[in-house]
Amino acid sequence: MPSTDTAKAKEAMDKLREAANEMKYESEKGPFSVTFSCGIASYSRFRSVLDVTQAADKALYKANHGGRNQVAVSD
Repeated sequence: MPSTDTAKAKEAMDKLREAANEMKYESEKGPFSVTFSCGIASYSRFRSVLDVTQAADKALYKANHGGRNQVAVSD
């Protein structure tokens, strides 16, 4: 998300997460909905693509272990 600070990125992903959760789907086994978690890391805080990717992955791990269906920002 170029030109987006961490707080705005978290806000945007929270809106997307909430919208996804509100959608209802149908399958042959019946209706279902989805949730997701995501991790955010700011490229400006890290030295390489690998570092920012690993930081985002750690944030995702934190979100999943914090109860899922949430957005976490890297430390």
